[in-house]
Amino acid sequence: TTLAVDTATNAASPYRRFDNGLAYNNAGQVAVVLNLDAGNVRAVYRFTPNGGGVDAVEIARVEPTGTIRNIESFAPAMNAAGLVVFRARDANGQALYAGDGATLVRVIGKEDPVMTDLGPGRIGQHIDNPDSWPIFSGAPGINDQGDIAFIGALHPEGDTQVEWGSGVFVAYAEGDAIFSDGFEGP
Repeated sequence: TTLAVDTATNAASPYRRFDNGLAYNNAGQVAVVLNLDAGNVRAVYRFTPNGGGVDAVEIARVEPTGTIRNIESFAPAMNAAGLVVFRARDANGQALYAGDGATLVRVIGKEDPVMTDLGPGRIGQHIDNPDSWPIFSGAPGINDQGDIAFIGALHPEGDTQVEWGSGVFVAYAEGDAIFSDGFEGP
């Protein structure tokens, strides 16, 4: 079953190109980072077969002055409910976002506080230009409860010049899996 094609396949397609990674769940939904043909804008979409057709739901798109300033070239992750998590950049730098097409939530990002075995820390890099180095490693993961796992670079609270390496974290969903109540800190 074809869910979507790019403009090279069908000139009338709204999708210019697809990134090289995707997420697939047991409901047959596919989430992918793509470029829209109109304006070559990057976006995250979820495609759901619905019998004879396909529902295409935009999860997020890049807007130069909006919430999502860039979508990074890593595969999104998706759970059974169709909740999609992906790497992006916002006004503060790199971040993880989760969305379902109606709601978009910032999970965690640059300079957010986390508790570590070394004490209070922050997600971020220790180098002179932290904007040019990744603070997340690889793609995030999500389970059916909406809990999001990720690897993040660390530095101590108040000192971006000391490297603590990286940590594996889980941002636990509070309440329902669509994050209507926000997140519990990682």
